[in-house]
Amino acid sequence: MVKARIILLSLLCLSGWSLAELSDSELAVEPNAQQTAPNTTGAVSESFNEDPDAYRELDWLELVPDDYSFDKLFDMVQEKFPDVDFMVLSDDDDRAIQALDYLRQLTDQAPARTDMDGQRVRVPGFIVPLDPEGEAIKNFLLVPYYGACIHTPPPPANQVIVVRSPEPYEQADLFAPVWVNGSISAVRYEGDLAAAGYELEADLVEPYEYF
Repeated sequence: MVKARIILLSLLCLSGWSLAELSDSELAVEPNAQQTAPNTTGAVSESFNEDPDAYRELDWLELVPDDYSFDKLFDMVQEKFPDVDFMVLSDDDDRAIQALDYLRQLTDQAPARTDMDGQRVRVPGFIVPLDPEGEAIKNFLLVPYYGACIHTPPPPANQVIVVRSPEPYEQADLFAPVWVNGSISAVRYEGDLAAAGYELEADLVEPYEYF
């Protein structure tokens, strides 16, 4: 029943369960698949309105169009497989793979917000490297929770940002969240690990500090 549980976990993540705000003390515990980047809830730095070069702290759910709902994905999967009970689905059942593939198709098509193009933002998240192994990180996926695209199915495309950094980022611990500052645009990326709805040209990548 592992595949069925993965499907259910994915659907719960998409419904916002994995994006729930965690306190700094909770973030500081041993990382796991449920650990999420801090939810900034659209907080704005004090200098943003006065300084055109300032970065607005961006909440991940702000990347989701107002008329798009993750909750509908579960209904769409259920409609596609009306006779399947995912709680009892066995690993050797082809329907588990079919359902997961269908969910991946739906999430890869998740729309982005074009009205955010060019905004200077500051986003917390976790790194999924795209550069060859052993090289300093300059191209990577930024995701809202640890393990996305590696240990669990990828988030919807509008919850994945492909980051391009002119300067390599040296990070030994991929369990640790980071802040990325830069200009964001609704530029689609498709790769083996995930589809991304946004591209961010990074001005700065730095470790997320716990207080």
